[in-house]
Amino acid sequence: MKKTIAMMALLVLAIAIPAAAEEGGPDMAAMEGAWMKAATPGEWHEFLAETVGKWTHVSRVWMQPGGEPMVSEGKSEARMILGGRFLHETFEGVSMGQPMEGLGITGYDNTTGIMTSTWYDDMGTTTHVLVGKPGKPGDPLEMKGSMVDPMSGMEMQIRTVTTMNGPDEKVFEYFMSMGEMPEMKAMVITYTRVK
Repeated sequence: MKKTIAMMALLVLAIAIPAAAEEGGPDMAAMEGAWMKAATPGEWHEFLAETVGKWTHVSRVWMQPGGEPMVSEGKSEARMILGGRFLHETFEGVSMGQPMEGLGITGYDNTTGIMTSTWYDDMGTTTHVLVGKPGKPGDPLEMKGSMVDPMSGMEMQIRTVTTMNGPDEKVFEYFMSMGEMPEMKAMVITYTRVK
């Protein structure tokens, strides 16, 4: 870890030295300390780690506001990767009556205070990216992003809210809007921890 931090600091130094030389030179100790602080998992990473394990889930998907949802079941598993810095989730379920699988990676950036989530699945070729500025661990987490609607070619706005209802249940809500269309709740996934 210290070697990695030192290498990153040296790379930054190579870029920063010309400008810093005019101001008396870089403070190596301060630079290494800043990199170490940015790279060390903290309370948000510990919070993400609380979701590690196996889960079952029930998905409800609405194709139009006020309609009856399509209901399906599945399973998922979460684990921390890269030294406890990112949460890696795998997902198996049903979409439009067909088996589907996906995976997501979520991380908290100590430097910006922003949570970022990427999602991939076998129902398309899009990399979904959501970002949010969280409150405190345990509060509902709202994240936002966008994607292109394959049918219209228009940009669709995405908003998600993830709520932890204790250590053994979490609820993921997925909202979308496009053009003049008001936001609608398109999906709710309720996860239950496997014990």
